[in-house]
Amino acid sequence: MQRIKNLRIGEVAECAECPVLGLCGTGCRANAFRIHGDLRGKDDYACAQVVKFHGEMLPPLLDRFGFSMRTAEEDVYSAHE
Repeated sequence: MQRIKNLRIGEVAECAECPVLGLCGTGCRANAFRIHGDLRGKDDYACAQVVKFHGEMLPPLLDRFGFSMRTAEEDVYSAHE
């Protein structure tokens, strides 16, 4: 249990360069362990859902309500002015 508690986002190598890492935080450790047998593995389920939401579902919602996404480096949302 202590291994899970001490695990840091940066320790999941497959997620290190992901542009939506800040949104999912590497997903669920139980899923990663079940899928890959490793607590430091990628949670494929969370990854697929966050990528789908961020890439396909979020942009139309932001447009509908008058918001826009800034660059991934800024990683924030802002209202249209």
